[in-house]
Amino acid sequence: LRRLRETPELIDFICECGDRHCEETVPVTFEEYEQVRRDPRRFLVVPGHIFPEAERLVARHERFHVIEKIGEAAPIADASDPRGGRGS
Repeated sequence: LRRLRETPELIDFICECGDRHCEETVPVTFEEYEQVRRDPRRFLVVPGHIFPEAERLVARHERFHVIEKIGEAAPIADASDPRGGRGS
């Protein structure tokens, strides 16, 4: 008996870009989201939603980009991480 793998369900997360008014969504699997957010400085954004003064692009995927907070934004991201800080 062969089992077919299920296609992971895509969940629409709100874009985590630096624009507080952005309400666009990023379709990702729960596993993709968790993998990115293991680092409190990394966030999922709609492709192109990058603020170079506070973020750098670390990965491009078809459905989303991964950015990392830099400069003054980095310790703010660390401090606001509900998981307890960088690298936890």
